[in-house]
Amino acid sequence: TTVRENMKNLSPFWRNTFVVEIVICLATVLFWVAAPGQYFTTLFGPQLAHPTDTHVFLLWQGANVVFCAYVYLYARLLIAAINREANSIKHLVWLQEASSTACAGPRQFI
Repeated sequence: TTVRENMKNLSPFWRNTFVVEIVICLATVLFWVAAPGQYFTTLFGPQLAHPTDTHVFLLWQGANVVFCAYVYLYARLLIAAINREANSIKHLVWLQEASSTACAGPRQFI
């Protein structure tokens, strides 16, 4: 199939699914930036109720990467696919493939 045919096949279900994923990523980033102490306490327990500046800085770096890759880029690619811009669906699929590879990779070593 061609890229144009794939763009026509981007159903409203998948568009809505992608929008929900973007909102979840944005909410996660906002939580990390606004409440790092709560995040660390929830994740690691009371021993990290008061994270050091280094912990917070590293969390904010991760938040920046997630925002750039999965909020801004994901939203931009989705908007391009909805507007039927050339090659946009291909790039959206590549981002999805990279995301699934990153999630599946570490589990091999557990």
